[in-house]
Amino acid sequence: MDDERRTFLRDLLETPSPSGYEADGQRIWVAYVEQFADEVTVDAYGNAVAVHEGDDSAPEIAFTGHADEIGYIVRDVTDDGFLRIEAIGGADRTVSKGQHVTVHAADGGVPGVVGQTAIHLRDTGNEEYDDLKEQFVDIGVESDDEARELVEVGDPL
Repeated sequence: MDDERRTFLRDLLETPSPSGYEADGQRIWVAYVEQFADEVTVDAYGNAVAVHEGDDSAPEIAFTGHADEIGYIVRDVTDDGFLRIEAIGGADRTVSKGQHVTVHAADGGVPGVVGQTAIHLRDTGNEEYDDLKEQFVDIGVESDDEARELVEVGDPL
């Protein structure tokens, strides 16, 4: 893979695009495909479409894709500075625990981790998965005031 394609792929994969917030990722895609397309449009719903007119005798094909990714939103901030989350779009409660996340706040990304009980403190053989509403994100602060300086309810992650 040449450097231009590798850069495009890296930029596309590293650009946060949770459901409802996929515009930045789409901009990366549109900027790249414009060099190959005869026409590129983005409609009021956020659909980005590129058309390449080939030879009249060539078969017509369509490539489709989905621009958003699994994401969450800050639902609440607890007194001790943890973030309560809710899914944006479809999210599986069994895969979020222990994941590193970035809250996309107004002043930039805030790193965090979805909390889970340490393996040596768990009952083995009796694994249960909390609903997302019961899971929390630790952003390394000790109070709701500290957390609210960094993030707001409604910020995506």
